[in-house]
Amino acid sequence: MLWWRKGAAGYTCNLDDAEVFDGDDVKFKSIAKDSSKYTAWEKDYIDSCAHRHVDHQYVNYDMH
Repeated sequence: MLWWRKGAAGYTCNLDDAEVFDGDDVKFKSIAKDSSKYTAWEKDYIDSCAHRHVDHQYVNYDMH
């Protein structure tokens, strides 16, 4: 899944870099209204689905 990056700096799949919107935020209201294109998810739910992973592109195989 992709998320809007903090500071409107593109997209990210890293939850630590993702913007968190609340119900009073204008962007959140537009996301919730256009459910055909976007889905507004509860942060606690997404956090419960998240798992740590290691991207093999960044592993130095000489370090083992």
